Amino acid sequence: MLPRAEQKQQTRLALMDAARHLMECGRGFGSLSLREVAKTAGIVPTGFYRHFADMDQLGLVLVSEVGQTFRATIRLVRHNEFVMGGIIDASVRIFLDVVSANRSQFLFLAREQYGGCLAVRQAIGALREDITRDLAADLTLMPKLQHLDGEGLHVMADLIVKRGGSYKQPALPAKRG
Repeated sequence: MLPRAEQKQQTRLALMDAARHLMECGRGFGSLSLREVAKTAGIVPTGFYRHFADMDQLGLVLVSEVGQTFRATIRLVRHNEFVMGGIIDASVRIFLDVVSANRSQFLFLAREQYGGCLAVRQAIGALREDITRDLAADLTLMPKLQHLDGEGLHVMADLIVKRGGSYKQPALPAKRG
């Protein structure tokens, strides 16, 4: 039998997994009910309250989780870019691999930035601003951008963060032969 603290952590993770699973099926977080999340996790609805005060708190924990994954990925990409000498294609592949491996987290992030839960939208906005600040700080280290002031770098970082999901890798030319 598992120690109580470990069992409680597993149930908390089951609730988070249940919410992500329901959203992977095309549902928005705002349309999920506490009852269906608890049922999907295999617990009674009242058991939900041992882990989260309400659905908003569950949403905030999901934002925090995807934020940790996202920021760790960005740090790995930055490391690749600065330490390994600017290998942009490899950095993009690292990022896309992490997104693919954590699909439910990133679907949640993409959908809920305009979703129905105000607390979750605000937390995602704060996460986006944190990532933008991190990126602006990194851009100051790039010699090609030394001509930009802090505000210009922040605007550039903001555009990258907001539009980064629209990146399309250029098609490779057809092989001849």
